[in-house]
Amino acid sequence: MGDRKKLSFNLKGFEPGEACAILDQAFDIKARAGLHCAPTAHKTFGTFPAGTIRLSPGYFNTTDEIDFTLEAFKKIALSL
Repeated sequence: MGDRKKLSFNLKGFEPGEACAILDQAFDIKARAGLHCAPTAHKTFGTFPAGTIRLSPGYFNTTDEIDFTLEAFKKIALSL
């Protein structure tokens, strides 16, 4: 895996699957929702059974892409 990072989180007011669908359909951002093969960890963190949203930014992602993703999260959060 090297220096590849994974971000796992939730957006308040949204189920992980719902947020991922919005990211995909409205912003063409690919993310995964669920337990990510770690149900025991999610039980520990209190995110079971819905899980979390997971993003995996990599070496080739640009700062513009990261900024775009952050703006997408802001827009989703403000849509409540």
